[in-house]
Amino acid sequence: MKNSFIRLLLRDIKNYIRTNRFFLIAEAALFLIGCMIADMQKPDSYGKYTTIQYYMQIFRGCYPFTDARTEVFQVPLTWFTLMYFCIYTALLYPIRDASGAGIHVLLRAKSRALWWFSKCLALTVWNLLYFAVGFCSVCVFCFFTNGLSCFTILPYDVLPCDALTCLLPFGFALAISLLAFCLCIFCSFVWGQVFAISCLVAVSFTEFPSPFLCYAMLIRCRAMSPAGFDERAGLLFYLIFAGIVCFIGMFLFLQLDLFPGLQRRPQ
Repeated sequence: MKNSFIRLLLRDIKNYIRTNRFFLIAEAALFLIGCMIADMQKPDSYGKYTTIQYYMQIFRGCYPFTDARTEVFQVPLTWFTLMYFCIYTALLYPIRDASGAGIHVLLRAKSRALWWFSKCLALTVWNLLYFAVGFCSVCVFCFFTNGLSCFTILPYDVLPCDALTCLLPFGFALAISLLAFCLCIFCSFVWGQVFAISCLVAVSFTEFPSPFLCYAMLIRCRAMSPAGFDERAGLLFYLIFAGIVCFIGMFLFLQLDLFPGLQRRPQ
């Protein structure tokens, strides 16, 4: 059983990279553009950003749209683009595999639960790879622009947070990706995309003091408590949420006949 799951997982990870190999280049370019935008928006009184600060500025997001705010609302295009690109690439391989060769793999699998968990874990690995490539792109940008290639937060930063904060965008993207993945399997790829876009738009405009929304954008993190926020709590929240989605999705997957004509294997 263990060897069967490992083979399924390695197959899924390999096919993830094969399917999205050209998108990795586009992703690196998007992160580099995000660094350039952060440089252009930086006040003249600031010095050079560090590697962590560039990364945090890319995912800083924006304050919600409210009538009480006098400032002009700015749509978080950088945050929105990178988040949606991560979710989109995370859904491409599973939906193609579920309508192609993955059907035969499911037929030969020891259990349907292993097939489902393999897909969810491979999606998690892809999200990690996505943000790892993005972080490496930021490091390359700092190296070639004579930036401060270090992992400290300078005192003048508008987001004086721990470096662990950089994992919060990964947690949010993972949670949305798994929810959209379930919709893709149970409904259609279009429904998964509509859900992902709707969530990103809702997070961009709405103001609601919940971990799911406030931890999605780094600039809103401290809204969770007057004294600040705990990055570990935010990351743990997303991981628990993703685990719950995975198990609920598995339960539905075991109960529903999603592939008519496919001989049921033991669960």
